[in-house]
Amino acid sequence: MKNIEGSFRWFYNSIFIFLFGFLYGCANVVSPTGGERDSVPPKVLSASPKNLTTNFKSREIKILFDEYFVLNNPAAEIYLSPIANQPLKWKIRKKNLIITLPDSLKENTTYTLHFGNAIADNTEGNNLEGYNYVFSTGLVIDSFRIQGVVTDSKTHKPQKGFLVMLYSSSEDSVVSKRKPDYFARTDENGQFILDHLHEGNYHLFCLSDQNLNYFYDQPNEEIAFVDTMIAVRDTTAFYSLNSFLPVQDKTVLLVSSTIDNKKISFAFNHTVKDISIETISDSTNILFQSNGKSGDTIYAWINTKQTDSVFFQFYLNGELDTVGVKLRYTSSTQMKGVNNKFSIRTNLYGSKNSYGLFPKQKLELNFSYPLKSIAKDILPSIVIDSTNEMKKTLFVKKIDSLTHLAYAICNFEFQSGLKYKVIIPAGLFEDVYGNKNDSTVFSFSQLEETAVGNLTLTINCKDSMNQYIAQLLAGNTISKEWKLVNWKNKFEMKALIPGSYKLQFIRDENANGKWDSGDYWKKKQPEKIILYNKEITVRSNWDLEIEAEVGAASLGKLKK
Repeated sequence: MKNIEGSFRWFYNSIFIFLFGFLYGCANVVSPTGGERDSVPPKVLSASPKNLTTNFKSREIKILFDEYFVLNNPAAEIYLSPIANQPLKWKIRKKNLIITLPDSLKENTTYTLHFGNAIADNTEGNNLEGYNYVFSTGLVIDSFRIQGVVTDSKTHKPQKGFLVMLYSSSEDSVVSKRKPDYFARTDENGQFILDHLHEGNYHLFCLSDQNLNYFYDQPNEEIAFVDTMIAVRDTTAFYSLNSFLPVQDKTVLLVSSTIDNKKISFAFNHTVKDISIETISDSTNILFQSNGKSGDTIYAWINTKQTDSVFFQFYLNGELDTVGVKLRYTSSTQMKGVNNKFSIRTNLYGSKNSYGLFPKQKLELNFSYPLKSIAKDILPSIVIDSTNEMKKTLFVKKIDSLTHLAYAICNFEFQSGLKYKVIIPAGLFEDVYGNKNDSTVFSFSQLEETAVGNLTLTINCKDSMNQYIAQLLAGNTISKEWKLVNWKNKFEMKALIPGSYKLQFIRDENANGKWDSGDYWKKKQPEKIILYNKEITVRSNWDLEIEAEVGAASLGKLKK
């Protein structure tokens, strides 16, 4: 009997273990691998009232989507054109977006509700781009449009987020007196479309609206405009506009900002000289003041106990001006990870493990903060790799005549083709904060004469009505500049650092030797800068000859 009971017990236990293992295995067959990433934005299923409704009377628009969604930066992305007197209101209810319109809509007017990139699914963030809801309070939907692009007049880069505005008034002052009849915003490519416009003549004006009020009323607002009224008719016109920062007769402070709680920048609309900036609070000291290379910016290095903002004063146009600057980091926690160490930059060329000093150049050191002094009792050493010979040398403090910043020059004469190690002892350099350098070593070779390249540039000027200025740029820095005074101009540049360069021309219409900005009130556009989109590549031990033409007959022509 015991054997039979034991057999049944064994049988039931075996069945239980088998079923438990089977069910557990079914529940844990394999981890899900996932499918393809969702890349589809929300889709509009319906709108009430329907899109393109005429005789529009509703105060509310309900838009149903095929999935749940979120709104990204709706205050900036969602807007109504023409502008209403009251703001829009919106809310999300499940898969519906409900827009409440102001009660001040005009009669017989076509409105466009722009959504920009506000609508995105709530899982992958896919944006529904270019969706607009259009309605008319009259009998017809206006169907005219214009489009175009806004680029920076100096850099040719697209201007994102500019207001592009149309005014039915022909008065120039309208841009500072009232809001536009229609408006749109430029996208990341600087492009814009003004759609569903009423036929007529308009004033076209673009603005970097710094105070978000749709008025041109700030000295630091960049603008672009068309000189004359434009006609909106049955064809779609395209407008290319060049933006610029207008130059005022009066020097004004455009913007002030903090860089790392020690360095403050003050940008002006004109070149400024001999402006002394002072602090108001006794808890903040200015340790050093310098000019930017462009001449329109002043930098101040400060030492402060403030945790929120610092205040400065200076005399401008004979008047005392006061400005407050908010600190970027207001706590020790925020300051973590910010590099405030004493760091050294050199004029060595190349990448790690293969640095070189170009012929006829001195080894130059620049510093993260203004240099105060070089210790006289500490001597750096130079090791010649080929012989292991060690020599003592000196670094001499020099002052940049433009910025007034100090830098250090090594007095040693390096020989071509040899490799060196420059050993900088700890404490050799001290900045205005009392920080001193750690010991460091710079390894490099003195490059041969063949390491550089030569460029011969011949420029044929075909425009007898205007003077031109030619500029050779390395990155954003002007490397060389010449006035074109002849029909044929030839320039030779020796010992250029290898790399890519760009060539551009300024049409110097007033022949004052520099680029001039525009003036909206005088209907003056900024002087045109003609940029060749083909780079000039200078190679080591290479003579390159370039022939270019500039002028009305052959703009953009480049010969090699």
